[in-house]
Amino acid sequence: MARRSPLQPGSAAAAIPRRKASAAWRWLAAVLVLVLGGAAAWQGQRLAATLAGAWDSRHWVAVDAQLLAWQETGVGKGSISIMPSAKPLRELRARYQYHVADRSYLGERVALAPLRDNFSDLHRDRIVATLRLAESQGGRLPIWVDPDDPARAVIDRRLPLAWCVFASLVLLMPCGLATLVLVSGALAWAGRAARRDLKPLALPLWALLHALPVLPVLALADSGDIGLVSGALLGLLTAVGLAGLFGLARQVLAAPTGSAKG
Repeated sequence: MARRSPLQPGSAAAAIPRRKASAAWRWLAAVLVLVLGGAAAWQGQRLAATLAGAWDSRHWVAVDAQLLAWQETGVGKGSISIMPSAKPLRELRARYQYHVADRSYLGERVALAPLRDNFSDLHRDRIVATLRLAESQGGRLPIWVDPDDPARAVIDRRLPLAWCVFASLVLLMPCGLATLVLVSGALAWAGRAARRDLKPLALPLWALLHALPVLPVLALADSGDIGLVSGALLGLLTAVGLAGLFGLARQVLAAPTGSAKG
């Protein structure tokens, strides 16, 4: 009988490189999930803080401030864009002084989110127009101040719609790859505990999760700010959410009543 070579397919020695390659891919996938998961947590926190700030600033009061200085600068060629573009990133900064209850405060906050990008031109240009008008009026600048904490102030309290849409898209992809893995893992663990197959719910739940920002964005945004591009992208996110909702309903209705394992 011919002896099998140690490196022939099916031999134990030949299986070792395949196991090593499989382990390497698992480690690579784990690192990718950790990186994208961390990015998702960071971006999600920034988006939540911006939405919360837009809601909180609704009760802020108008105060006249004195514009001290402002500048708009380009900060290099941009890769932070909803659509690939060679436009430079633009950053808007301002310093102003205001008084509340005989106390003087110094403010530097321009908008609810740092508009350091190349896609928030509409929002940024409106603030620039406000700053230029203030210069022509001797520096008188209307701002919004939190009556409960006068140290908190902002020039423009409108929701930065383009930035919120961009953040939502980043959370969907590529960060959504990490959340899909995490949701699938959580459902697999819960399914083993409940003795049910919950993995088909992963994609619908993932879609619903990433469509959640649409509702507060639409509720807080000025209707005049929603243009063709932002409206189309919000429609895309809404479609993702509806697909998740219908997929979840279909999975729930299709689940057999006696699906528990014996």
